[in-house]
Amino acid sequence: MPIQYKIDIMQALKDAGYNTNRIRQEKLIGQATLQQIRHGKLVSWATMETICELLQCQPGDLIEYISNEPFGESRNGHGEQKESSDKANQDLSDIDLYRLEHDPLYQIDMAQIYGMNVLADLLEQARQQSSTETEE
Repeated sequence: MPIQYKIDIMQALKDAGYNTNRIRQEKLIGQATLQQIRHGKLVSWATMETICELLQCQPGDLIEYISNEPFGESRNGHGEQKESSDKANQDLSDIDLYRLEHDPLYQIDMAQIYGMNVLADLLEQARQQSSTETEE
């Protein structure tokens, strides 16, 4: 996922005196949204605004952009080289290509983890493997 949390939001809220009970009792953030935060999912700008108010910070203190470039190095827009994310460099051999080709939810998960470029390459690999198996 290109945009992710820089810090543990739940821990930061807790450190600022906002445990989940207080957040729910004061109706600052809904339970479903708290679950999204716990699982690293991004939330609405309105929720980000609330978090920023509670933590007295800026959105840039909470989230960061991580390039989708899957392997090697990429350019950062200023002509300088930068490193790609660690997740993109993980071994891809454990991905179930059959499931990837046939399960849209699995495709979404893989796109969030590895990026769209890697997903496209993996889907092409899955289709080639499928056509090879069909020919045999």
